[in-house]
Amino acid sequence: MLPSVEMTPELVRGRSFFEMSCALCHGERGDGNGRFSMGQTPRPRDFRRAKFKFTTTTNQVPSDDDLVRLFRVGVPGATMPGYPQADRGELLAVAAYVRKLTADGVSVDLSREIASGTLSLDEAKRMLAARTTPGVPVVVPPEPVVDESRLANGKRVYLEACVKCHGADGTPDISEALFDEDGTRNIPRRFAQGYFKGGEEGALLFVRVLNGMPGTPMPSFKDAYSPADIWDVVHYLQRLSLHGKPRG
Repeated sequence: MLPSVEMTPELVRGRSFFEMSCALCHGERGDGNGRFSMGQTPRPRDFRRAKFKFTTTTNQVPSDDDLVRLFRVGVPGATMPGYPQADRGELLAVAAYVRKLTADGVSVDLSREIASGTLSLDEAKRMLAARTTPGVPVVVPPEPVVDESRLANGKRVYLEACVKCHGADGTPDISEALFDEDGTRNIPRRFAQGYFKGGEEGALLFVRVLNGMPGTPMPSFKDAYSPADIWDVVHYLQRLSLHGKPRG
């Protein structure tokens, strides 16, 4: 059997933050079944499944910076708030605790396979490390200058790859239901509202299009389009979102 991650002072600090600020939605075990989880679309993340939406690593296991950014800013347009008042040490502690919840969840699944004879202990340990250890950061190529020809190419890519879910003008048709891997409904992002769940910075959007969003219907496009095409569609998405932003 794979052992559980031992508690440390940092993990105790992170658990305290998690139980106070996160467990009502994500559940005390990190299973996404907190008291306030019902009726949320999509449902709060089940950390035990090791599927994180907003990552910048090649293996899509979030880095500390990915998790700290998420905790600090929250998820615009969703029910997850940000905690800008928390110091980095506190956010790193809750990130470590979320990693423990993930590792413990993966360990339970792998231990079942060990018990059934499907995996050896050494194989399970390697799989656990692969699913819970952040990979190297995705290398984002320099952002190109935006011009009308590149925006036109971005629109072409958008109409080829994105329109079915997100709508021609950035407004999805919510009558066509899409579902996450856990069976809960997921409404595609409404770009015309003027914000993005994981941040609107170009580099973050580039990685999101490249990697996709694990556990959701959003696929990876790294094998479908060139880096130049991905930058062009990122700029087109940012242009679409401008229509929904308040004018000062």
